[in-house]
Amino acid sequence: MRAGDKLGLRHALIKTGFWSDQESSDPVSNEKAAAVLLQRIEEQLGDNVALFFQKAGEHSLLNEVRVNWRQMTSVLAREENLCVAICKAAVALPSFLERHPECAAAQKYSHKS
Repeated sequence: MRAGDKLGLRHALIKTGFWSDQESSDPVSNEKAAAVLLQRIEEQLGDNVALFFQKAGEHSLLNEVRVNWRQMTSVLAREENLCVAICKAAVALPSFLERHPECAAAQKYSHKS
């Protein structure tokens, strides 16, 4: 991923409220920061909603970040780099929760415009 793309992804995380420009680490390239971001994503999900990861296919290098609920599954993001996939999943989460409000944690999720 190019530096400009990484910066754009970090900016999108800040815009969605998942990250702050005050935080020195970068979840796009730092595994510990990506783990913090992953925890923030999971806090937005309801009790019977699971976030999980899998390869896109048997021989694929792409990591998928998926949401599972009520015997349904949706892919939030696909990317070779797992940190980048987690970041893209965070950016995709607000629109996913707008389409599937039953997946949001009670009283925790509020969409930022």
